[in-house]
Order: sequence, then structure tokens, then C-alpha cells
Amino acid sequence: MLAICRRFSGGDFLIISRNNQFKRFLKQQKKKKKETFKLSSSPPKSITRNWIGPPDGNSNLRPTHFYIPPNESNVEKDLRLKKVDLQTFNHDFWTRQNITFFKRKAQFIHMELERKKQIDSDNKNKKSLSPEEMAVFYKQFLEENYQNNLKYHREWYKKNIFLLWPALKVAVHNLFKKAK
Repeated sequence: MLAICRRFSGGDFLIISRNNQFKRFLKQQKKKKKETFKLSSSPPKSITRNWIGPPDGNSNLRPTHFYIPPNESNVEKDLRLKKVDLQTFNHDFWTRQNITFFKRKAQFIHMELERKKQIDSDNKNKKSLSPEEMAVFYKQFLEENYQNNLKYHREWYKKNIFLLWPALKVAVHNLFKKAK
């Protein structure tokens, strides 16, 4: 009897018999040397490109540390500063949104568990709510923040569209700089 097995490394499919060949295949996969990487959370010593940092603890956004070239022109500086403003706008909004979300979520869970304790004495040891019960909170939170999210998205799109003109100016500037 034959079995189809997906090879772990390359995504290829192998057809192997069910007897000892499958066991040998698994042993070979275990023997393969595993690559390990040392990850560091500190920025490189010399940055020559934009650097994407680790996710922020509050906003969950990855901040971009923009590279400032030594011969940065005024149009490039203008674009970079507008990108920094947009990133700050995003970070501030999502920090406020996430703090509000987690605070209200904790309040909702506490209130629901207290309400259930009063209704049913068997639920005294219950420490969490079911996904169906939490869905009520998620829906309520989205409905309460609909206008706020709509306002954020409009502003975000507007800021991104207004980045097109400075980006076009930088592209034309760089085109002429290369032509020289």
C-alpha cells in the first residue's frame, strides 16, 4: 500500500510505502541539521536603509526608523517627515484604541462573570467566557467605535493620498540626479 506524504523542507510530495520507508523518512527529517538564528531586538550599528522595529507593546504596530542619508535633499526630507507624521498618527490612534479595547473587555468579562455568579451558583469557579459570549462584546465594541474608526480611516486615506505628491517630487528629483 502507498501513501502520499508532504516533504517538510521543499513542499514536494513523496509517494512512499507504509512499511519501514515512512519510518526511515521521518528519521532522516529528524537528523537534518536545524538552522538556528540569533535574533536581537537592538537596531544595527550603522543604518543604511529604513529599519522596521519590533512591534510596539501598546499599538502593536511595527515602527519604521527612517534612514537619513547624509546628502538628503529638501524634497526627500519633506517626504520622510510626512511619513513620520503618518506613522505617529497611526501609532497614537491604535494605542488609544487598544487601551480602550482591553479596558472595556476586562470590564465586560468581570461584569458577565459577576452576573453569572448571581444567576447560577455552579459557575463560581468559571474564570472566562465562551466565544459566543465574547462575540456580544466584540459586536458592541465595534458598533460603539464605528464613527471613530470611520473618521480614522478617512484621515488615514487622506494622509496617504497626500503622500503621493511628495513621493512623485522625490522620484522626479532622483531621476534628474541620476541623469547628471
